[in-house]
Amino acid sequence: MSRYGKAGMEIWRNSKLSSRLKQEQKEGKILSRKEWLFIKTTDKDLLILIPYFIWFCLPIIGYTMIIFAALYPAYLPSTFITPAVSEKIQVEDKQYRNRICTPLFTYFSNQLPSEEERKKWQEKEDNGHPNLILSQQKLILTTFNLNNLKRQELLQIGGFLQLQLLQVLPAFLIKYRVTQQLQFLQEDDHYLQAELPNLQPSEKHQACLARGLYPSPKTPHDHLLNQWLQLSSQDVLLAFFWSVSLLHNTTKKTN
Repeated sequence: MSRYGKAGMEIWRNSKLSSRLKQEQKEGKILSRKEWLFIKTTDKDLLILIPYFIWFCLPIIGYTMIIFAALYPAYLPSTFITPAVSEKIQVEDKQYRNRICTPLFTYFSNQLPSEEERKKWQEKEDNGHPNLILSQQKLILTTFNLNNLKRQELLQIGGFLQLQLLQVLPAFLIKYRVTQQLQFLQEDDHYLQAELPNLQPSEKHQACLARGLYPSPKTPHDHLLNQWLQLSSQDVLLAFFWSVSLLHNTTKKTN
């Protein structure tokens, strides 16, 4: 309980600092990526905390919130998540992405307008350079529409984007969360474009994970992020398609 109390107080302190940063931004200050992410994270934590607080205040059943928090830590505000739990969540995210990248890859390929283009897509081996599949991705954009996706496909895309989505959520809420996350990445890309050379390795690593990118000796952080930014500057969905394709081909080679 004391840990949860300290985490709650940290959110309170963060909210005050976040408010001050927002005020400074209104007065003309240009925020750094770190400050912008801090505001976004704090706002998200506050939104998550509200239902937990109401739940905890309910007579008797409020204590079940503690059990839920222990079983599903990924649904907690960021201040409640310990480094060990965070590492576990990252491992689970990668395992989930490995499972869904092939169904997503197949779904995207089915959006291509002709059998010939679908065959090219399926046979294409991506070596990490986005131009290899850029033409196919642009063709997918002509037919791809979040409004036409089924609930299961929206859940898979949301999971790939590291959204913690309850299976019982209606499709329109899942679509809203997916759209918001894509917009968040697009906005973050503007900061990355300006600050990438000066970011710490840990910041680059987190930026990669948020985009479904997993660095290796052959494809370090900077390489992957620069490729993502190149595509995102045209359309964030292009970058997303590439990320799914890259993980699909990596998974296929290791199996």
